[in-house]
Amino acid sequence: MKYNKTNWIDNKTPVNAANLNKIEDGIYRLCTYALTANSISSGNNINVTVSEAGLVSINMKPIFINGIELLGDKSAESLGLVRTIQGKGLSTNDYTNRDKMIVDALAGVELYTKEEVDELVDRKIAEALEGLNK
Repeated sequence: MKYNKTNWIDNKTPVNAANLNKIEDGIYRLCTYALTANSISSGNNINVTVSEAGLVSINMKPIFINGIELLGDKSAESLGLVRTIQGKGLSTNDYTNRDKMIVDALAGVELYTKEEVDELVDRKIAEALEGLNK
């Protein structure tokens, strides 16, 4: 939603319900939707911090594949992701209908990391315990 700023001029800009409700709506949206240090969760490779002054800092942790840090351009071969099999060339198609069926079945499935699953389980346990303590 685009915000249209009110230019307040002494003794000219009306102090009325419309203008006051505009301010109240803005405060409500800010309190409801603004990111805070408590509402931002950091992923495995991204660290997000918010200072008390509201400054946001985003830092990427190094990512490694097969012990090689992903900095700059890397080829799949240099990362050890290319396997050569004796007697097979690049044009060999070993992708079967069964493989395609498995990949298609995963379309739209939301996948979680172990850390995300652990966090969800911990939260659900805490909620259940809180319910028992009431």
